Amino acid sequence: MSFWMKLHSLLVRCQILKDCAHFLGDSSKYVIVLSKLSLIVGNLWLKSFTKTRRIVFYIMITLSIVHHISILLYCGSYVRDVDSLSEVLPTLSLGLQVMNKISIIAGKSNQLDDLVKLILHDFWPSNVLGPKTDRRIAKATRRILTPIVLQSTFGVCYSICCVFLPIFKTQNLLLHQAWYPKGLDEHLIQKALQIMKSYTMNYLDCLTVTSFDLLYVAMCVNCSAQFRLLCGAIETLGTGKDRAMIWRITNKPTGGNEKEVARELLVICLEHHQKLIKVADEMNAIFGRGHFVQFCATLIAICSSFYNIVVQRSYTTIAFSLGYYLAHFWQFFVYCSASNYLSDWSTCVSDSAYNSNWYSKDSNNIRKCLTIMMLRSQKRLSMNAFGLFELNYVSFLMVMRFSFSLYTFLRTVAT
Repeated sequence: MSFWMKLHSLLVRCQILKDCAHFLGDSSKYVIVLSKLSLIVGNLWLKSFTKTRRIVFYIMITLSIVHHISILLYCGSYVRDVDSLSEVLPTLSLGLQVMNKISIIAGKSNQLDDLVKLILHDFWPSNVLGPKTDRRIAKATRRILTPIVLQSTFGVCYSICCVFLPIFKTQNLLLHQAWYPKGLDEHLIQKALQIMKSYTMNYLDCLTVTSFDLLYVAMCVNCSAQFRLLCGAIETLGTGKDRAMIWRITNKPTGGNEKEVARELLVICLEHHQKLIKVADEMNAIFGRGHFVQFCATLIAICSSFYNIVVQRSYTTIAFSLGYYLAHFWQFFVYCSASNYLSDWSTCVSDSAYNSNWYSKDSNNIRKCLTIMMLRSQKRLSMNAFGLFELNYVSFLMVMRFSFSLYTFLRTVAT
C-alpha cells in the first residue's frame, strides 16, 4: 500500500477531511489536501472549528500578540546599537509574518474555503490527458515543493534552537533576552515555564508560516497543472480526438457531427480558461497584502541575519542566524518559483491554440474564438503585491540584491 493510500485510510478512520481525502490520489490536488491538513493541525482552519477549538485559537493568538509586543518593548528599551538591533530584527520580521498571515487566514476564511472547494471539485483530474501528462504534472509538483520542504526543515531547526539552546547557556546573556529573562537557570519551574512558552510560540509561528505558504504554493501548483491540461485539450481540436477528450473531461457522452463536437470542446476549454483567470484574480485579492508583508519581512530577516553571520563571533549565534537566513531564503524562493511557474504556463495557451488543427475547421466561429483566446492568453497571469511588484525570479534577485545593500548600510552605520 502506497503512502498516500495509508494516509487516506488514516484520515478516514480519524474522521478528518472526509470530503476531500480521496484527492490524495491526484498528482497535484494532494498538495491542497496536505495544506488544509496542516492548517487543521495548527488550529488555523476556521471552517472546521468547534467551540473548544475556537477558544484555543483566540488564546494562542492572544499569547502571540503579547509575545511580540514584549519583543517590541525590549527593542525600545535595550537596543542601543546596530549589533543589538540585528539580533532582534529577525524575531520582529517573524512576528510581522505571523500576525499578517493569521489575519489573512481568519479574515479571508470564507473566500479561502470557497477557493479550495473550487480547486478540488471543479478543476480537471491530473490524469485527464493520460498517464504521460499525469507523470509530468507529478514531477513538476515535486520540483516546486522541494524548496518548501527545505524551508520547513530550517524553520523547525530554528524553533528547536529557540526552545532548547537557552537551557545549555551558562551565561546570563541568553540568545533572545525578550524570550528568556536573566536568571533562567536559577529555578526549575521558571525554566519549564519558559520552555512551554517557547514551545507555544514556535508551534504557532512555525505552523502558521509553513501552512500558509504551503496553501499558496498548492494553489499555484494546481493552477499551473490546469493550464498544462488546458493546453493539451486545446491541441486535440480538429484531430479526431475531440469526442474522446470531452468524455474524459465531463464523463458524459456527446452527440452531433464533427463540427458540433469541436465547438462543444472549445466551449469547455474557454469556460475553463475563464475559470483559471478568475481563480488567479481571487488569489491576488486574498494574498496580495501578504505578498507585500512577505517582501518586507524577507528583506529585514535576510539583511539582519547576514549581518549577524558576518559580525558575530559566537558560533551558536552564527549557526542560529544561518538557519534563519536559509529559511527565509527558501521561503521567498518558494513564493517566486511557484508564482513564476504559474505565469509561464498561463501564456502557453496561445501556443497550444495555434498548434491545434484550427485551419481544418470550416466554421469561422471556432477560429474567432481561438483568436480571442490567443489574444487573452498573451497577457500573463501574475501574482503581485498590491500591483507594486510581481512575484517571479526577477523579484527574487531584486530582493537578494537589495538585502545586500541594506547589509552594507548596517555595516556603515555600525562602524
